[in-house]
Order: sequence, then C-alpha cells, then structure tokens
Amino acid sequence: MESSAAVEVEKLLTGDLSSAQVVYGLPHGALEEEFRGVHLVLQAAAVTRVLYGMLSDNISGDDAQLWASFVRRGFAASADQGPIRPLRIDYEEKHEDAIVEAIARLDEIGDLIDGNIGRSEIADLIDGLLATS
Repeated sequence: MESSAAVEVEKLLTGDLSSAQVVYGLPHGALEEEFRGVHLVLQAAAVTRVLYGMLSDNISGDDAQLWASFVRRGFAASADQGPIRPLRIDYEEKHEDAIVEAIARLDEIGDLIDGNIGRSEIADLIDGLLATS
C-alpha cells in the first residue's frame, strides 16, 4: 500500500496543486526515504494542467512558482536545513525541451527582472507543450 506522502507527491506530479502544502510541509528526509530508487517523471500534461489553471485563475502565480521550483529542483524551498539530496524528477522525454522552457519560466515568477507572466505568454507555453504532442 502506498503511503500518504507517495500519493500526495504523485498528485503534485500530475499538476494537482491541492496537495502542494502537504508535500512542501513534509520533512525532506522522509521524502528522500520514500522515493529512494523510484523513477519520478513529470509529464507535459501536468505542466499544461498548471498553465491552464493559471489562465482560469484557479492557480496563482505564487503557487505555480513554488510548484515549478519543486519539480525543477526536487525539493521544496522551505525544506529542512542541512544537506539535501533532491528527489530525481525526470521530464517526459518526448516533451523535454518544452517542459524545461515552461518550468524555467514559471520558476522565474516573482523575480525582479522576469517576475511577471502574462496570459499570452502562458498561452504560448501551452502551445509549445501541445505542439510536441
């Protein structure tokens, strides 16, 4: 039987941000233990889901940025102090370039220089993810 942590991380990797605060609040050591040797893959559909959520105002820029940071780096920004071994999260190979572009851009939300992302840019990122289908 899967642990509740595994279920919550899997939901997060599908672009379901309802589990975000639970996952970000877990001790990173517990996540490391839970997912040691597990192959986690972020699919283009998950990134598209988050982007559509932003377009419909169901996902805030701040929430999208935190999610992008987690799936990009493999740990939550508020993770425990001390050495952290990030979770290995690969990107769907067929869509890797478009996923990398979208995640990098979402992770920039809130930065002084590139901090804002408009609806047309979100639409362009979605188009890039769908074009590789």
